Formats: sequence, C-alpha cells, structure tokens
Amino acid sequence: MYKLSRQDWKVLLNDLGSTFGSSIIPQSVQINWFEKLCGQYDQTWRRYHNAIHIIHLLNQFELRGKAVAKNPLAVLTAIWFHDAEMEPGLQTNEFWSAVMASEFCEQAGLSDVFMDTVITLILATTPNGVEHETPDERLIADINRSVLGGTSMQFCDMENQIQQEYVGSGFVTNEEHNRRHTVFLRKMLLWQRIYQTEIFYKEYEHQARENIRRFLNTFT
Repeated sequence: MYKLSRQDWKVLLNDLGSTFGSSIIPQSVQINWFEKLCGQYDQTWRRYHNAIHIIHLLNQFELRGKAVAKNPLAVLTAIWFHDAEMEPGLQTNEFWSAVMASEFCEQAGLSDVFMDTVITLILATTPNGVEHETPDERLIADINRSVLGGTSMQFCDMENQIQQEYVGSGFVTNEEHNRRHTVFLRKMLLWQRIYQTEIFYKEYEHQARENIRRFLNTFT
C-alpha cells in the first residue's frame, strides 16, 4: 500500500515555517495535520483521489514543476491539500479542500498572503478548460492532469479507478457515469490546449489526446 511520506511533510513544514511563518511550526501541528491528511486520503471508498494520486503529483512536481514554479512551497502545499475534501460528484470539493488548507495555514502561523496563494492554487485544480491567470495556477492544473498523458495502461487504470470511485460510492450508475464522463472528455478534446505550461504541453499533450480518443472509441 502506498503511503504519504511523513519525512516529506516534515521537510515541507520546516521550510514553510522558516519562509512564510514567524517561527518553527509546532511539532503538534505537523503531526496532527499529517495524520488528518492521511486519514482523508486513506478513506476506503477512494479509488483514484487517494494517496497514490498525491504521490504521483508530488513526483511530477519534482520532475517537471519545481524548476519552473514561481512559489514552489505554495504549489507543494496546494498539492498536498487539493483533494483532501472529496465527495464524488460534488462541485465544491476544491472549495472545501481550500477551506481545510486555510485552517492549516492559520494553525501553522503562516502569512495571510501565503494562505491566499494556496487557496487560489487549489481552486485552479477544478477540472475545467479555463485558462488560468498565473504561471503557478497553470502549473498545478497541468500537474493534476499529467496522468492523462501517461501510457495507455496508466490512462486505463485511471479511468477504471475513477469509475469505481463514482459508481462504487453510489453517486451514479455505471451507465450514467459513462454518459457524463464521455461528454466531459469530448469537451476536453475541443480545448485549444489540455496543458497550459510549455513543459507539460511538450511532454504530454499529444499522448493525452491519443489516450482520450482511444478511450472514447470504445463507446462508439
């Protein structure tokens, strides 16, 4: 079973405290919030929006995002929190995840400016075709979509996990999920670009479109 790294969390919070806080973040805050996030991402009904997803995004940040991020610590914090609150089909998941992140920032003694930045970045992970305003908003949106441009097997695994998550939770029937999801993917193919940053566009755009087309062909 994949688990979030306590050491990675500790390093992030130490960096946050020295950069955006007035002092070292208390050990109790570090422990409590790590356990809270693990509890959220380890919920048994989660099949895609779980710890594996967060680890994948953190790896993408290290591989491709870190070098171009304007505020790396804000992007990292947003990645950790962006799916913390998750209910299949709810349109306000990102909003409530941002609320949770703001509570963390307050308890950790981080600046209001940093907290507002993290909130904005979490909201940028909402799945839509909006062209985001800032480089880091575009970056985290691309990191969140990076699996679309993975291998065909990775893409299929993602699709199966999302289906299990939505259907298994009782939010929709299998037929209704397929209908809604194929509509969304067809709209995505109409976007001028799936990836808004150059590094992710060059790496994943072509493969993502191929994966989506191949998947949609299974419904024709």
